[in-house]
Amino acid sequence: MADALLPDFTTWLLAMVRVVAMLAFAPAFSAQTVPVTVRLYLAVAIGAVMGAQILPAPPPQFATVGLYMPAILRELAFGAIIGFGVGLLFEAVRFAGDVLDVQVGLAQATALDPTTQNQAAIISRASYFVALVLFLQLDGHHWLLAGLHRSFELIPLGAPVMAAVFLTDLAFGFIARVVPQMNVFLVGIPAKLMVGLGGAEYFGSPAGIYCGTATRGYARAHERTGAADGGRVESL
Repeated sequence: MADALLPDFTTWLLAMVRVVAMLAFAPAFSAQTVPVTVRLYLAVAIGAVMGAQILPAPPPQFATVGLYMPAILRELAFGAIIGFGVGLLFEAVRFAGDVLDVQVGLAQATALDPTTQNQAAIISRASYFVALVLFLQLDGHHWLLAGLHRSFELIPLGAPVMAAVFLTDLAFGFIARVVPQMNVFLVGIPAKLMVGLGGAEYFGSPAGIYCGTATRGYARAHERTGAADGGRVESL
């Protein structure tokens, strides 16, 4: 029974790790005013839902716990990249507010920002909260969760790019112990480079296809919008 449930538990745990990392950096979810327990329960719930939806796919297989750790670190990195990428937009708004505070002379009028527990100027805080309200009003949090779900399709759980590099390191470590005369450093660098780039090309191709499809779809929508606007202008 336990052996049958282990692959499902592995999938759920990796999904939850990616969700936890995303919530740690994503706007609205990562605010200091949100208790850690609430964020943890939210991550467990979202991870359970995401894991249940991707369970029909073949679960990642790991022979030992040592091979499982690189996959966990990789999911942490992917989740952090997703949350941090969205958070950069809000940091740009906050930075624009900081610049405006300096220009109008309000840089010294600071107060505690409850979302970051740091001192922030008036316009900077106001612009950040306005951007956050717009983000929630426009269902940005729904888009963020949809993008997270899409990431599991583009970048499957435990995809073996980093695992392959880790196994390459492990193999060269074994070779260094067996054949001490071999210069593992000079041989290992190009080997790891070939493994890493080859894996990135193989597993990154779905992301490139998706970005190309999305770009072409946006271009077609823009052309249709321009044609419709041109028709309305001619009718006027």
